[in-house]
Amino acid sequence: MRFNKIIIPYFIFFIAIIMTIFNSGYEVHFSNLDGKYLIKSIEFYEFGEWSFFKRGPIYTLLISIGFYLFGVNFEIAIWISLIFYIGSIILLYFISKDIFNEWVGLFSSLYALLSIPLFKASFDIDPGSIMSFFVLFSIFLYLQYLKKQNYLNLFFSSFFLGIAMLTKEAALFFIIYPIVLSIFIKEYKKYKKIFFELFYFYIIFFITLLPWLIFIFLNDKNPILIFGEFLPSGGANIGLYTNDGFINFVYMVIFKGIPKTIYTLFKYEPFFILAILGVILSFYKLIIGEKEHKTYIALIVVTLPVFAAYGIYLDGYRQLISQLLILYISIGYISYFFIKLNYVYIILGVILISISIVTTYIINFDKLKNYNIKNIINERITGKLGIEINSTGRMNNEILVLSKWINNNISFDNTSLLVGGVYDDTIKYL
Repeated sequence: MRFNKIIIPYFIFFIAIIMTIFNSGYEVHFSNLDGKYLIKSIEFYEFGEWSFFKRGPIYTLLISIGFYLFGVNFEIAIWISLIFYIGSIILLYFISKDIFNEWVGLFSSLYALLSIPLFKASFDIDPGSIMSFFVLFSIFLYLQYLKKQNYLNLFFSSFFLGIAMLTKEAALFFIIYPIVLSIFIKEYKKYKKIFFELFYFYIIFFITLLPWLIFIFLNDKNPILIFGEFLPSGGANIGLYTNDGFINFVYMVIFKGIPKTIYTLFKYEPFFILAILGVILSFYKLIIGEKEHKTYIALIVVTLPVFAAYGIYLDGYRQLISQLLILYISIGYISYFFIKLNYVYIILGVILISISIVTTYIINFDKLKNYNIKNIINERITGKLGIEINSTGRMNNEILVLSKWINNNISFDNTSLLVGGVYDDTIKYL
């Protein structure tokens, strides 16, 4: 067993590398937001100018460093995301292992690696996979603190949640995870120690954000910009959905958001039935007193608000990366549970997997009816060694030619070109 504990994370890392570098020619659809990230990174790299305050600086800094080391190329931004994607898979293994065991970690990580929508969400110019890495790193360190009571782990757990927040404001959804874990697994007779731990955690979190808040203020901006898309002008502002009152919003979440989220997960996750069963089984084990399940159910509780509300705005699968990785632990756990049992239960597991896969296929029938097995495999891995990326969307070849003409003939200040209400940043970049 000791050999297995040593070899498994290296095996996962090896598979992750192989499944990433054998993806030459993988197709990526670029949006205007992708162009904005590239433009802001170039401005900082070439001129030292910073004009993007509605999101933390980490992602733009990482792309700028990539430009400095390897030259200005959009592929650099993609590979930065992929590096953190691989890191997130490794962290998923260690978190699953810490909560349950190394086999649950193995199954969880392998499913995450095989997940086509997770890979597509990470194979993009978007800070989602990077934020997820820092969120998972924070959770991993916090779990280490709970085991070893080493305050250095608590310090860096808080620090990296702050870094996650400075990468993408969606990390704010995880701000409550230390409180939820405390509710589930702490002894209340030690309430003074719990209060001190939480106070220490949130002070370090705030101190991590403080330099960026000061920088925003010194540039004559309001530090509240750190909340990005949660602001009234942002797409994730809850005010967009509460015009008819908070009770109506709750009604929308329950009767519209949750059903649409469930449908979306069935659409993109072939093993979603296993995920549901894994969560149910873990909750049952919690009720009958198996302590390790307290930690996992606490983390599931933290993910529920985003899963519930996601169905209302459905703003891209990339918004669920962190929550999905935590959900995948349940697939790892239920897989391990079935394998430990006799052949009857293994057959039952295979039947459930088949039902789940068929459900996903039926929902996606219009797209998949013209696919063969090779087409489906190529949705995740092309099998070609290299780092070439096939750009589509607003970076396809036709737009590339058009963009060069626009940039040579039309001023950036010209308002005659509007795409979605803004001058297209992808065209500027090209």
